[in-house]
Amino acid sequence: MKKIISCVLFAVLAAGISFYLVSGFAEAVADGMSVRVYPTPYFAVMDASNVITPETAEYIDREVRALQDKSGAEFYLVTVPGCDPDCNAYATDLFNAIGVGDATKNNGVLLLLDSRDHHMVLRIGSGIEDVIPDGKAGRILDEHAVAPVKADKWNLAARNTFAAVMIELYGRYRIPVPAAVTFYENAAEVPREQYRNNPVPLPPPPRNFWIGLSSGSLCFLFLLWRICFRYYRDPAAECRRWKSFLAALALFLLDCLLRAGSGSGGGRGSGGSHGGGSTRGGGASR
Repeated sequence: MKKIISCVLFAVLAAGISFYLVSGFAEAVADGMSVRVYPTPYFAVMDASNVITPETAEYIDREVRALQDKSGAEFYLVTVPGCDPDCNAYATDLFNAIGVGDATKNNGVLLLLDSRDHHMVLRIGSGIEDVIPDGKAGRILDEHAVAPVKADKWNLAARNTFAAVMIELYGRYRIPVPAAVTFYENAAEVPREQYRNNPVPLPPPPRNFWIGLSSGSLCFLFLLWRICFRYYRDPAAECRRWKSFLAALALFLLDCLLRAGSGSGGGRGSGGSHGGGSTRGGGASR
């Protein structure tokens, strides 16, 4: 019986240590994954492409502050002159880095417009995905952003997408929609020669991730070899150690529970203090 218990504990401990090493380094990568946040005078707008007029930025900024005061929800507009290699990943990382929305309600929305490749991403906070599910987010982009973006009408796309999202958020909290939040047929645009054209790179995973993956794999293979060969050569010696393995396993599980209960919210944006909301990547892109 002890032989079976020791063998099982070896297997569980091997898998546990491997998972612990890999997940630990992966978590460090996620926490340290920095995205480029451009300085901005606005609370709700980061215009890295210089395609948004001051009038549009001030309008969105003013209305977002009013919404935040009433509900804690936030909208954040981002323009970038290209986001390599993936705008979807960049939008998600930026959303979490800035911390759009309330930290407990996770009720933020981020709109990213890529002025180089004409991509657009609408990221929805995890707390309001029932209000703006992926399908509705896609329809909002299709109806209010796709055509204007293709025509380089960035302010028209931003204003009308913003209005569609705000209507949903105000409805979520049963607050009357302000008269200023409305749809536009036209909007003033920044001349194309004034656009910025420095792409925003998404940083690659640091080497720690690959070190963790390699270490975890080697540890698993070593312990598997120990189970399959060393155990059967000297079963008495291995059976004497099964209590130590059980103690180590208990400590590992306790550490996992403590790590699971100590999550962290998003960071702070440049242009105002955001709540720290987060997203799982829900929303849509075009």
